[in-house]
Amino acid sequence: MTFKKKISSTFSELRDLESDFEDFLKINRIPSDIVYDLRMAIHEYILNVMEHGYHWVPNNELEFETTISLKDKTCEVSVTIKDKAPKFEISKEKIFNSVNDRSFRGRGLLMILTFVDDIQYDKTYQEGNKVTLKKVFSLPSD
Repeated sequence: MTFKKKISSTFSELRDLESDFEDFLKINRIPSDIVYDLRMAIHEYILNVMEHGYHWVPNNELEFETTISLKDKTCEVSVTIKDKAPKFEISKEKIFNSVNDRSFRGRGLLMILTFVDDIQYDKTYQEGNKVTLKKVFSLPSD
């Protein structure tokens, strides 16, 4: 199960993306607490791209893809976001180091980590940044 969408870096397109993303998750019976976590994570991440990568200049492109994978009673939701902003490598370690050095930078990224299980940065992606946010959880018994 996959959901893909391209948006411009505007608040209205971000709201539309979030609404469509939430509908996709709900249609696929993702529990509401997981839907909330993922929506918060993508909202914060895309706002970071819009502010720090695109400097609030509208109409820059973002590509968004979500995949839902099921294995036994475990579900993984993987959200990949591509942008064309200057390179900005992100990882759990970099986020923790940034916050631990008390620079007050990276707090939004740390917040993302409270909502997802993993953040993966694709260093080989050449056209900007490609980040994958992952959330893994057990499905409720029927």
